[in-house]
Amino acid sequence: MTPFLKELFNVIAIDTEHLIRYLTSKEMQYLNTTLKSIDDFQGDFYSDRHGENLEVLLHLLSCHSEDVLVIWKNHNKKEILVNLYTSNVISGNYDCVHFDLSKFEQKYIPSGKELVK
Repeated sequence: MTPFLKELFNVIAIDTEHLIRYLTSKEMQYLNTTLKSIDDFQGDFYSDRHGENLEVLLHLLSCHSEDVLVIWKNHNKKEILVNLYTSNVISGNYDCVHFDLSKFEQKYIPSGKELVK
């Protein structure tokens, strides 16, 4: 995985360690050669010819390319991650896209009190 892709997936909170277990070497090669910089999000990079797991990832990135561009330009826009995480374009039949939830903005503020029945 190229340094650009590692940074991209870090910014959009995709768990790369999990993802690389699902992508074949051909799928990784396509990803590495197709998405070399953020400028590639301006063009058409979606493909369904290199494997279903890669297709799911590319479909998510393609459908949310504007969200990706916004969060790339301003890493503090963590609320955009929710759009990606809750996207209806991610098929439940594929386990290849996992998000690192530690990178999401935490909304819950613990009270420090023990929950009881």
